[in-house]
Amino acid sequence: MMVSFAAMLLAPQLWVLVLSQILLGPALGLIYHSSLFYSMDVGKNKGEHGGIHESVIGVGNCVGPAVAAGALKFFPGHPGSGVWAVCLLLAPGWAMLFRMRYREPRRPG
Repeated sequence: MMVSFAAMLLAPQLWVLVLSQILLGPALGLIYHSSLFYSMDVGKNKGEHGGIHESVIGVGNCVGPAVAAGALKFFPGHPGSGVWAVCLLLAPGWAMLFRMRYREPRRPG
């Protein structure tokens, strides 16, 4: 998702833009639906976590553009600074997903 997002906004050629948009759509859809499923499937209160999930998405819809606008405000000579700022904002979440996926399982005892 991060690569297709950055490629879409920094695309030097039309075919790169089109390809990155084709890849960004399924990536966003997969992330959204899998996140919603797991937020509502884990634990005893299955349906109550959907609202929290939607709230977090709303915060992201506000924070992402705000960070990009701030980067463009502080670095006006670098038109790609907003893209890099948002990618740096997304990177810790990506690292956390990898950590959660590839950590060693806990042994009971």
